[in-house]
Amino acid sequence: AAYAPPPAPPNLFVEAYVRVSDEAPGWWWSSQLLTWVTVACPMAYLEAQRRRLPPRLALAYVTTAFLGAVSLALPPLLAHLLLLEPQGVKGGTNARRDAAVEVTWAVCLASAALSIVALPATVDGPRWAYITALLLLHVVLALPFGLACSLKQSDERALEPRRARAAFLSLAAFCLGAHALSSAAALRQLLLRQLLLR
Repeated sequence: AAYAPPPAPPNLFVEAYVRVSDEAPGWWWSSQLLTWVTVACPMAYLEAQRRRLPPRLALAYVTTAFLGAVSLALPPLLAHLLLLEPQGVKGGTNARRDAAVEVTWAVCLASAALSIVALPATVDGPRWAYITALLLLHVVLALPFGLACSLKQSDERALEPRRARAAFLSLAAFCLGAHALSSAAALRQLLLRQLLLR
């Protein structure tokens, strides 16, 4: 579909995403970054706890990534984590709190995944649907970091290793499916262009 900018003054943040999600080849590149961030955030969360990075500092990095640029903030966060010695995470004693952290991550990751799927599907639809998916994607993965700021440092708890493994395997399956679908759509559109040029 040919993108037509809105008549009102554009919001550059929204317009930048519209331009890359309007056509399959552009979306291919963006979806790679978005799925990478969906995996990088919980991994950084787990490592921040394991390496005792103060929760407010981790939240500052993530907020900068989502309000500024992922390429600006996530690589320094990961580098900062590598500079800290792993100290382990104490086992949780509050089962309700531990379950709340796990449910928060599950809901946030599912919301992020749905937002990634919704972006190219809503680009030609109602503007509010597109903007909602875009905003949700840029807020939802920061929520668990905010939750960590409300817990005492000694109360923080990472996901149980088995559950963390299951969460990352689920994310891997989602990323593989998203990559396969966006690759097929981009390849199909590029091949059609080539056939039309002949």
